[in-house]
Amino acid sequence: MLTQLSEFWFEKTQSIVSNHMTDDLELVDLLDSPDQLDYFSKRSMIVKRLNPLPIEAVVRGYLIGSGWKDYQATGSVCGINWRKGSKWRKNCLSQSIRLPPKRKLGNTMKIFPMKKGFDLIGEELANQVRQIAIDIYNFGVNHARKKGVYYC
Repeated sequence: MLTQLSEFWFEKTQSIVSNHMTDDLELVDLLDSPDQLDYFSKRSMIVKRLNPLPIEAVVRGYLIGSGWKDYQATGSVCGINWRKGSKWRKNCLSQSIRLPPKRKLGNTMKIFPMKKGFDLIGEELANQVRQIAIDIYNFGVNHARKKGVYYC
């Protein structure tokens, strides 16, 4: 199911940002036997090997979850100051972009302020990542609304 969901969104958002999907090879050409195709066809993707960025972009549409906890404790979310008195579940897209470096600490991801993302990959590339993340988020929100689904 996760493979199919990923493939769906990669295909839908390829006009926003290129991805690692490729049609250079067919899955059947990589299998030991054509009999394996049924098993692997919905569980596998053929992709290009890329070098990932050392950060990830997270777009929040609403002040909930760990963002809400961060705000309650510090008055900011990932180092971005928020208006005093902000409410849980408040729509907050314009104030909630973060670029946390991918740093695995046990079973959790450590979140850093956006400035750290600038330090790691440069401000120009970090801003490109930020804008692409917002564009993908907005695409997903609009796609979901057309289907009668609202998400944050």
